[in-house]
Amino acid sequence: PADTQSLEGTNYLHFAYPNEILRASANNTDLTTKFVSNDRVEITNASFTFNGQTYDLNGTYSVLSVADDR
Repeated sequence: PADTQSLEGTNYLHFAYPNEILRASANNTDLTTKFVSNDRVEITNASFTFNGQTYDLNGTYSVLSVADDR
């Protein structure tokens, strides 16, 4: 099972609605080697702005599933 202690994703990890973390096209990291189902992920320093409103993505989340489909 994967047991990554830290994965920094500055411009390499993207968030997709409603509940996905994706790797950027320029990033070759296979997320299946970093996460497995039921892992807990802490996200820090993450936000996005849409229609002038900023949304804070910081928090601890449970991984439902992981796939490498790129």
